[in-house]
Amino acid sequence: MIGEYPDNMQTVDILRWSLLFSCGGMLVMSLLFLAQRRLKMWKKVLWGMLALALPLLGPFLVIYCKPGERLARPPRRGTGLRWDSPASSQGTGRLR
Repeated sequence: MIGEYPDNMQTVDILRWSLLFSCGGMLVMSLLFLAQRRLKMWKKVLWGMLALALPLLGPFLVIYCKPGERLARPPRRGTGLRWDSPASSQGTGRLR
């Protein structure tokens, strides 16, 4: 029949599962964010516990507060724009 869900799943069940998955996704995002920060282990545990304790607000607080320093990453090669100047003073260079 049109409008019925398989296995008698009601709209309330769908909303509960979507809330659970979205909270889990936000928790994973905040833990991945913490993995990129330079923090002592006990501070990472505390921030992770905050993200777990406040399921809807915790992950946003973790990312907004930006605890610790960002881990240094080596610069990527070939991502910047380079300007080729012409051999003579006339004309324009090319952007490559």
